[in-house]
Amino acid sequence: MLRTWYIPYKTKKAVFYAILFWIVGFVWGSIVFIVPSLKNLSLVPYLSKYPAISFPLLIAYIILLFVLVPRYLKTTEHKKVEELKFGATLSD
Repeated sequence: MLRTWYIPYKTKKAVFYAILFWIVGFVWGSIVFIVPSLKNLSLVPYLSKYPAISFPLLIAYIILLFVLVPRYLKTTEHKKVEELKFGATLSD
């Protein structure tokens, strides 16, 4: 059950952004598994079994966060609280 402190003020927009993150990861992962040379890259011990997926996605997610978070928080008054709610929505 969702608690009221957890729900962001722009729920539809936050869920849309979370789905956008998922789609970016899914598309890039699919591309890597289709291209044999990317799939067969050597693993990075203790960090990643598929570095061709994880490292580019990490960079893409950071760029997406820098672009989407200011757009999301543009009209809110309580930016710190909404940042936490938005982050919780993305992490679920």
